Amino acid sequence: MADGDERVVKGGQELTARTWALIDDVAEELGLELQVVQGGFKAGSGARASGSTHDVGDVFDIRSKTLPAHRLVDVVVAFRRRNVCMWLRDPDHGWTKTGPHLHGVLRDSVHGLSTGAAWQVQDYDRKNNGLTGGAHAADPFPRPEQIPFQLEDDVALTDADIERIAQRTADLVWNRVIRTGFQSDGTFDADHPQKLPARGLLAAAYGKSVQAADRLGIPSSADEGVLGNDLEPFELLPDDQPIE
Repeated sequence: MADGDERVVKGGQELTARTWALIDDVAEELGLELQVVQGGFKAGSGARASGSTHDVGDVFDIRSKTLPAHRLVDVVVAFRRRNVCMWLRDPDHGWTKTGPHLHGVLRDSVHGLSTGAAWQVQDYDRKNNGLTGGAHAADPFPRPEQIPFQLEDDVALTDADIERIAQRTADLVWNRVIRTGFQSDGTFDADHPQKLPARGLLAAAYGKSVQAADRLGIPSSADEGVLGNDLEPFELLPDDQPIE
């Protein structure tokens, strides 16, 4: 099971690491402090008013009374965009059993959901409020497109990401390994302590051939093979060249 799916306890409440990261992501986006007052995986030990909803998986309640009233809908929408079926629970929206709070059900909870929570997801898709009995009503909040939240390590790299990482690696190699070996006359110091990895690192980082390293005067103590065919020389970077 992926690390993001591991169950983690914080403040006495349990959710998966991925869901804790999701909550932190919403908090950072909105500039708010979000406090989870009831987590998931309760297995019958949750609040009586919640029934079995919190028994399994990533289901959570967030304290609302500490949040600015005019930001509550923003919180609902931000969670909904991250694939959470989220509602504001207060008397104005049919909830009178306990104090006001924000209630969320992660629809793609990897550990599954209780019957009650799964029904709430279905009710969300019916554009309702996830409550039962006389409190059942249409959902009054905005409904953005829902996209599963992913930890950074889970996101597949695009071609642009790979190119950016390769360029950053090349810049780091050039600035921190190769450039330090050049003398004032522009030739490479044959006694430079980095001389052994320098040729290979330069060629690999820039996709150049070993012959290109020869043109820079970087010595080699072994045959490192050809890594490419582009023989263009490299341009020295100034000492204050930023690395983004």
